[in-house]
Amino acid sequence: MAKSDRKLWNDPGLNFYCKVCRSTENNDFDYKKGLSRLSVDAYRYVGYEQLVIGVRREKLLMKAARVDRVESSMHRNFNNLKQDPVSNAILSEYYFTGKVALASSGNGNCLFNAVSILLAGDEIRATELRYRCTIEMVSNRDKMQRNRQFNSVQNVSGDYEKACVDFAHDKSWGCMWNVMALSYVLNVKIEVVYPAVNGTDNYNFKAMNTTFRPPFTDPDKPTMTVMWTSVVPPKRRLFNPDSDVWKANHFVPLVSSTQKRQEIELVADDIEY
Repeated sequence: MAKSDRKLWNDPGLNFYCKVCRSTENNDFDYKKGLSRLSVDAYRYVGYEQLVIGVRREKLLMKAARVDRVESSMHRNFNNLKQDPVSNAILSEYYFTGKVALASSGNGNCLFNAVSILLAGDEIRATELRYRCTIEMVSNRDKMQRNRQFNSVQNVSGDYEKACVDFAHDKSWGCMWNVMALSYVLNVKIEVVYPAVNGTDNYNFKAMNTTFRPPFTDPDKPTMTVMWTSVVPPKRRLFNPDSDVWKANHFVPLVSSTQKRQEIELVADDIEY
């Protein structure tokens, strides 16, 4: 360990964790254990202040395990992956994109599942991504606040410190803060699609259809695309202003695919007008 790192470990707020405690049975860095430690920092103690100390500890552990750099290459072939018929129907009705929505597990980690699919073709990296996202949000808060989209994201996603504390806990729902942080973690552009189910004048439609662009992104890297959607299909509104407001509660990845889009048929409102 470098002398500079040993000095950092002398901080009385940092707890020591041996190599076994931070590793899997295969001696790989254990992101699940790391996320659990951050969750304890955020919830058992005094919230954000202790989480800041925990993030400093985790960065040292990652550096020691040589996993402080992240692999961000995109998966290449999505043709055989399971599609999301509800999201595809929403795309056809309200967004008119040529891309295909793939299925992601709705277990509270759907955003990280979606991005993991774009990276690896499956959800195996979801825990790692939540762990890295939490560290990014806490350790690079100033960088996030300088982002020109910070205020608009705050309007739709709420208090930043509270979000940091919440997202340190596995299966807590993701939001736009996480998407912004993931773009920095992976150093890629991430496009967010929010379909116009509630109309094009809807505030969320205007605020959440955006692309996050880290300042030093490699222009040759492909853009990732994730979509706000819902587990239950919305009723087709037929421009009826009295219809129930659609609530997005799920993320799925959008990809280019040679496969035919699989979708259900949306049911029209039964209100007469």
